[in-house]
Parts: sequence; structure tokens; C-alpha cells
Amino acid sequence: MGALRVLHAEARRLFHRRAAWFTGMALCAVAFLGTWSNRLAASARHGAMVRQALIDGREAPPPPPPENAYGPWLDGWAAGATVATLLLLVLAARSLAGDVESGLARQALVRGASRAHQVLGRALLGLGLVPAFVVLTGLGSFVGAAVFFAFGDLRIDGALVLTEAEMRGDLPLAVLSLLPPLFAAWCFGLFVSSIARTGVTALVATLLPFLAFDLFKEALGEFRTYVFASFTPSLIDKSNLRETAGVVRGFFDKGYGEDLLRANFVVPLPQALLLIALALVLHARRPL
Repeated sequence: MGALRVLHAEARRLFHRRAAWFTGMALCAVAFLGTWSNRLAASARHGAMVRQALIDGREAPPPPPPENAYGPWLDGWAAGATVATLLLLVLAARSLAGDVESGLARQALVRGASRAHQVLGRALLGLGLVPAFVVLTGLGSFVGAAVFFAFGDLRIDGALVLTEAEMRGDLPLAVLSLLPPLFAAWCFGLFVSSIARTGVTALVATLLPFLAFDLFKEALGEFRTYVFASFTPSLIDKSNLRETAGVVRGFFDKGYGEDLLRANFVVPLPQALLLIALALVLHARRPL
């Protein structure tokens, strides 16, 4: 019950802030702009073709028909999910460390919320924030895809490559594959927050290793698949959602194989539980 009280208090504190609503709108906007960037790229390609035609003395080609919406939709979704990943790390990193720094952790202890409850309540908050962020970014990118592109079968040079039903069939698994690594990212931030003395220290100590791993993960080869961060949307994005964006464009060399998809669901969860357990132990021993 103590963990639920902490969850309720943290949820109220979060959602009664204007910054939280602004952040939600910003996530939608990033996903929308990620989709819109595909329209800009298509316009730039057509502009280059028109210029070349005029240089060659040929008739300018007409604007191409709208691109199939599924690829841009997932591109925008992945862009929004990348920002959501970083936001989850920031919020988790500042949670416990920020409360210790401000004295709120001691006040919560006086009011009956034990140190373990403080950690578990934050972990439960992550279980709610992760799907909420996934839904928000999906909605923002869907609006952009519906405005700028056309949903339907994928045809290339008039030939049917994928039906709309086939593309829709790839979506649920691609979206669900976001949840385990994003929750593990939240737990990583929580673990660092249970060690750091200040919110700023926790923030730096969380983001630096995550971004460093992102930069060098390709050099690790197959070893990277044993780390949850390999599957999160990131700046160098190798997530299943990003790969599925290639699949729905007809690039059949994209997408996760069965082994990699299994690792996407299996690897992050025990790592998340281990990080929560370590946070419980470390937060219990720190001075408040």
C-alpha cells in the first residue's frame, strides 16, 4: 500500500504541472515533425528533378502522388519515441536523487512511505509512463501521416508490393516491442538515481553511459544484443519500430529476425528487475 501511495503522490505531482502537459504536447509535435520531414524530403527530390529537367531543356515532371503513409508514420513514431526514451531517463534520474536533495524523501519516510516504497512507487510510475509516451508519439505521427500522405496498399511502379492488411499486421508487434526496453531504460535511470546525491549528478550519470553505448554499440557486434539499450529508440536507431518502417516500404532486408525479436522481449525485463532490486538495496543504505 505504501508503494501505491507513493505512486499516487508522484502521479498527482507530475500531472498537475503545466510542464507535464507541455511535455506531452512536445512529444506529439516531435512525432508529427518526424513524419512531416518525409514530405519535405519528397518535395526536395521533386524540386531537384524539376531543376535538372529545366537545365536539360525538358518539360518539368509533375509532382509525384503522395507516398504511402505507413513508412512516414513509423518514421515519425520512432523519432518521437527517441525523445521519449531520453525523457524517461531524465525523469527517472531526477526522481529519487531529487527527493533526497530537496528533503522530500525524509518527509515521505515520516509519513509512512518506506525507502522501499519510494523505489517501488517510482517503478510503478514507469509502468504507466512508458505506454503513455508510446501512445502520445503514435498519435502525433499518425496525424502527420494522415495529413501529408495516403494510407493504402504499397505499390512501386504500379506493382503491388504489400497490401494494407499486411502492413497493418506488422504494426502491433513493432509497437509492443518498444515497451520492455523503454521500461528497462526507466529502471536504469531509477538505479542511478538511487546512488547519486543530487538530481544533476544523476542526470549526467544516466545520460552519458546511455549515449556512449549508443555511439559504440555497432562496434560491440552480437554482444550488444545482451544490453537493453540496443532495443530502445535512440539517436542511432536500431529499434524494431525503425526497422519495421523499412519493411512497410518494401525493403525486405529490414526488420528483426526471430532471434533478435525474441531478445528484444526477453533481455530487457530481467535487467529491469535487477536494476529495481539494486535500487532497493542502495536507496535503503543511503543517508537521507
